[in-house]
This record gives sequence, C-alpha cells and structure tokens, in this order.
Amino acid sequence: MDNNRAVDTFFSQQSFTATDIAQFLTVLDGFHASTPIVRGLLRFMTYVPARPADVLAARWEDIDMDGGMWRFTSIEANLDHAMPLPPQAIEILRKLKQKSHGWRYIFPHSTNTGQPMSEQLASQVLRLLHDTLTLGDFRVAARTALGEIFGKAEVKRVLSGRASLPGIPDRGMEDIGTRTQMIHTWAETLDRIIRAKSLELLMA
Repeated sequence: MDNNRAVDTFFSQQSFTATDIAQFLTVLDGFHASTPIVRGLLRFMTYVPARPADVLAARWEDIDMDGGMWRFTSIEANLDHAMPLPPQAIEILRKLKQKSHGWRYIFPHSTNTGQPMSEQLASQVLRLLHDTLTLGDFRVAARTALGEIFGKAEVKRVLSGRASLPGIPDRGMEDIGTRTQMIHTWAETLDRIIRAKSLELLMA
C-alpha cells in the first residue's frame, strides 16, 4: 500500500465535524438519564482520540493525572501507547475518581465493578443522545479536524505510532511533545466552538 493510500485509509469517510462533536458535548451536559460514569465516559471519549475498546478498558493504575498521561497496551493493535491527556480529560477523571470506591477500572461495569463497562451499554446510551453517532466517530472526527490543521500525513504518523517514553521502546516514532500538542489542540478546538455558540446565544 502506497503512502497516500495508507493516509486515506487512516482517515475514514465520515460526516461529523468538530462543530458536531462540540454540539454533542452541549447536549450531553444537559442529559441526566444515565449514570455519572457513563456520562463521564462519553465526555472523555470526545476529548481523547483513542479506540473505544481501549477507553472502556482504561484502568486507574495506567493514569498519571499529575503528568497528564495515560499509558496502556492497545487491545486491538497490541501496541504500547502513551496518550497525552488534555486538562479537560483530567478534570473528568478527577471527578470520577471521587466516585471510584477503589475500583480498578475507570469505567466499570454497572453490576460487576471488577469488569469494564460493555461497549453495548455505552452505545445504547449514546443512541439516546444521537441517532447516528457511534463511539468510534469521536476519534475519526478528531483525526479529521487535526488533519486540516497539521496535515493528514503528519497526524497519521504521530497518532498511530508508539511514543518515545521511558519504559516504551523507541521505534523512531514522533516525539511525545507533538502528540501532546495535537490532542490539546483538539480539546481546545471543541471548547472554543462551545464558547462561541454560547456567546451567539447571549447576543441573540
């Protein structure tokens, strides 16, 4: 597969933009028909462009909240990853930590806290909020928006590779600083859109 085709495959065709995701966050803020953990999961997924299976399986022991980093082994790709966490995601985690009761998983199963939440449950709640949005669409929307800012090839290279961190083999992947910049840019983009929409309502 040539480089251009590989980049195109990385950016799946989809109809959701950063504005769509920001609007979803606004709707989620007023949604109280589910548990704080499920709502926290959906908020976390909007800000952190990771695979849904990896987010659902996230453990507290893998999170460095002071350093703003999540280190984990991807379930689907079977690779060690270092995912920078923007301040918005850290705030979500700090609130959830107060309700964790010593649980291993950040987003535990509703009836068996020793297991992660099921993707089926998360998807069911998401459908109550949006008819067509899927858990994977958050990640794709982030990639698309970042591709417009940093360039598609650069985003694919940085977000799909291993990060060079202590304890994680350096395979020539991009420095973690660039990945941090990209993920923080995505989170700030969402918040900027939300602030702009709020201002429009105030001015109307």
